[in-house]
Amino acid sequence: MITIGIDPGISVAAPGGIAIIAEDGGVTGLICPKEALDIYKILLPYKGKAVAAIEELGVRHSDLLEAGKVFNIVKMIRHHQSCVDVCSILEIPFVLVAPMKWKAHHKLVGTSVSDCISKAIEVFPQAIDVIYQLSPGGRKKVPYSGIAAALLMAGWRRSQSDDAIDLLAEKKAIAIEKTKAANSAKTRV
Repeated sequence: MITIGIDPGISVAAPGGIAIIAEDGGVTGLICPKEALDIYKILLPYKGKAVAAIEELGVRHSDLLEAGKVFNIVKMIRHHQSCVDVCSILEIPFVLVAPMKWKAHHKLVGTSVSDCISKAIEVFPQAIDVIYQLSPGGRKKVPYSGIAAALLMAGWRRSQSDDAIDLLAEKKAIAIEKTKAANSAKTRV
């Protein structure tokens, strides 16, 4: 099963990420675009073929007391909703996962961002070049914590056995049967 993890962060200093784990374990990852259309273009090849985990948004009461933070929270909520909408449109079953849940799964509760990056490389050693990418200036490779987090969310999602995966497999089986029936009907005519 193809599994997608989405960290919908929008901060310039620590952008979010999208990570895709292929059925064979191959890993792809990139900075999460800010525009819904760009997210759509990235996820389009996985329409009806994948499951996803999207990080759940959390807002602290103290965040609502500062005007600048409120503006950023509104942008974050819109971006998060774009990620949810794109998955819905593309028929990619998804779960919203609280940071504490996927972090607990990977034993990262209370750890730093660098610990998250290290853990992603430990769990997915083939992903080092996915996590470390050229900086926007193109001068050196830097680690992107959003990609590492998205990869760990996808890993958490992959470890879950739930109805979304079963439903996707069932939809595929039904589509295959319909195609066979349609082809069979065409050959009889």
